Amino acid sequence: MNTSDLEGVKTKVCSKCKIEKSVEGFTKAKKERDGLYSWCKECQKEYRKANSNKIKEYNKANSDKIKESKRDYYKANFERFKEYQKEYSKANSDKLKEYKKNYKMANSDRVKEYSKEYTKANSDKLKEYDKEHYKANSDKRKEQVKEWRKANPDKKNANAAKRNAKKLQATPPWLTNEHLSAIRMYYTESKALEKATGIKHHVDHIVPLQGKNVCGLHVPWNLQILTASANSSKSNSYPNEWEDT
Repeated sequence: MNTSDLEGVKTKVCSKCKIEKSVEGFTKAKKERDGLYSWCKECQKEYRKANSNKIKEYNKANSDKIKESKRDYYKANFERFKEYQKEYSKANSDKLKEYKKNYKMANSDRVKEYSKEYTKANSDKLKEYDKEHYKANSDKRKEQVKEWRKANPDKKNANAAKRNAKKLQATPPWLTNEHLSAIRMYYTESKALEKATGIKHHVDHIVPLQGKNVCGLHVPWNLQILTASANSSKSNSYPNEWEDT
């Protein structure tokens, strides 16, 4: 083929196997006059298979040169790669999510260690990014938080209580994930009771976090669900048998 104009051209003869094939059976090559590599994909595949060791040795001996060539090509075609990546991610979102999920599960320790090291080495950069991103998307972030709180009132209350307890240094550092899950369940159940009865309910600390004589902890076994009126009347008191003697 002696022309670079492929309009209307549907076939091409492979210079290796001498077989006429559809142009879809050839890889693109800008340096070739017709824009297609002279060998068909099948012949290229067979060559790579038969010369795998030779190719590996060449790549090893020219690794720096190959890397530099790839970098230059990527820079020269950045917008093209960006658009391709965007389209590919859109068309394969479920596939990519599943891949990332499986990869993280199979390499959890490696991912955690990398994330830890990267965060440590780029703390200032990440802080600046978060600051700029929040600034550019503040309205969107506020709306997302608002919607989340509206859809998850029990979790919102649990987080609020956790923050308050943390300020009072009442949440022990030795609490397990099971303990934290149990705490969240109190707030979920409180909201469910409130919805079912129409009566306002609170999650109360049996031993108050700021008691007069004794201060309790923000732990599952120190929580109970009370109606709002009962909780208000209880105030910061606790059972008489726990009074100092």
